[in-house]
Amino acid sequence: MDIPVEEIIPQRKPFILIDELLFCDNEVSKTSFTIPQESFFTVNGEFETAGLIENMAQTAVARIGYLAKYVNHGEVTIGYIGNVHNL
Repeated sequence: MDIPVEEIIPQRKPFILIDELLFCDNEVSKTSFTIPQESFFTVNGEFETAGLIENMAQTAVARIGYLAKYVNHGEVTIGYIGNVHNL
């Protein structure tokens, strides 16, 4: 899928934590992400748990944005995830 992630998620650089939406269907979404050395979520060369959680959230939002824009031909909206339990 060659879709700029800025078209399907509300986050903007430098806070984008996915590089590409690789796959999306009704049940599964897959993204890629290369962790930059100078990331908000990298401390002493280690990617923090908060960064992984944000990556997962952006993957979920990318799916919703992709389906809204490219499958349903609608608008990409913001404000999806209110909270996370039992992570």
